[in-house]
Amino acid sequence: MARRRYRHEWESVAFIDADFIGGWGAFDGYSGPMEFEGLEPSEADCQHDRERDVLSVFYSGQADGKPALRRTNIILERLPQTFGGARVHFRAPCCGRRIRKLALLPEGVVCGRCGSITHRSRRKSGLQRLIHKADVLAGQLGCATWFAPPTERPKHMRRERFMRLAEQHAELVRQANVMLGPRLARAARRGVAAHLGAMLRAGM
Repeated sequence: MARRRYRHEWESVAFIDADFIGGWGAFDGYSGPMEFEGLEPSEADCQHDRERDVLSVFYSGQADGKPALRRTNIILERLPQTFGGARVHFRAPCCGRRIRKLALLPEGVVCGRCGSITHRSRRKSGLQRLIHKADVLAGQLGCATWFAPPTERPKHMRRERFMRLAEQHAELVRQANVMLGPRLARAARRGVAAHLGAMLRAGM
């Protein structure tokens, strides 16, 4: 099966998230400026039609390659929750799928699948993801590098949590080293420059 090619990343496009905008009342008759996760278009507003339960989104886009004001009507679907209330979902204008997040691209409003959008972390290799996770935990534990063990417990952290995170960090470093070892060995056989380059790419 051919690997799917993505055109965009969620981290670099403007998008609306149902949980995020629902938290400040956009689904309760609000009309006005829209708040966004990601990059914000130069002009963005929304209007909620209570009767039809439709959210209209207005933003700067493109039409025939030229700047244009876009308007998209997004049908909302409210699903009852176990402990009361309802969670709002979007009906994607592009395909009709029930979705939580929609991208506001210059050419229109689309879901991640129709817009070929992925998260940046999914483009990383298995080793890169391990190093990233280890680096996140290292930051919480106060480690000097992603692979360095913690030297002392941060003052704000409970001992139980410190021990749990330290164990998780150590396991991630172990797994990363298992994958990294053969790569460094191959690079070392190609010379000092190649070995140093491999170490730098691994953040060592």
